[in-house]
This record gives sequence, C-alpha cells and structure tokens, in this order.
Amino acid sequence: MARPPKPTAQLALVGAIKRNPKRYEDRKEEPQPDTDVGTPPDTLTPEQLQAWNELLENAAEGVITKQDRHWLEYAAQAIAAYRSDPTDNQTRAWFDKALSKLGFNPVERTKVAKA
Repeated sequence: MARPPKPTAQLALVGAIKRNPKRYEDRKEEPQPDTDVGTPPDTLTPEQLQAWNELLENAAEGVITKQDRHWLEYAAQAIAAYRSDPTDNQTRAWFDKALSKLGFNPVERTKVAKA
C-alpha cells in the first residue's frame, strides 16, 4: 500500500516544491483553507462550548481552519465527556482520538502542517 501524499504546505516548508516544481504542478490549484473557524454550533452545551473556546485558544496559529469545524466540535464534546468521567476507558480513547486529529499531542503535532 502506497504512503499518503504529504500536505503541500509541509512540502513547501522543506523546500521540496522549489527543488522539483514540475512534480507538484498538479497541486497549484489546490484549495486553500479559510482560517476563520466562525462561531460555535448552537448544539454545544456550556461545558462543550468552554472546551471549544479552550481548544481554539491553545491551538497553534493557522492549524485549525474552517474545514476542521466538525473535528473541533467532536473534540469539544470529547473533552466535556472526559471531564465528566475521566475513568471511562471508552471516553478516554474518544478524547485521545479527537485531540490527535487536531494535532494536540506531541507526536501528532509533528504531522500537522500550518495553513
């Protein structure tokens, strides 16, 4: 099975696009994410809303974009559930997955490219 392609932003940071521009010509029209996440959904509880705001405050600039809104909502719900019952292993796994997807643990942070 082939490895998935690296994000274009990451390739630009390491100079791969500059070294071999013809190889990445098909990525020129790649959509650029809008970094404005917008307002949180009305369906969030006060605890989830607090987690939403906390995630946005602690995220590296340009990492969470408008296209990540659903993952941000998922992570906020996971944090609220984890805080209400930190001993539940299923909740802990949900919490870990949600934060990993947004680059909130040291290993995953190395894989995240800024918009």
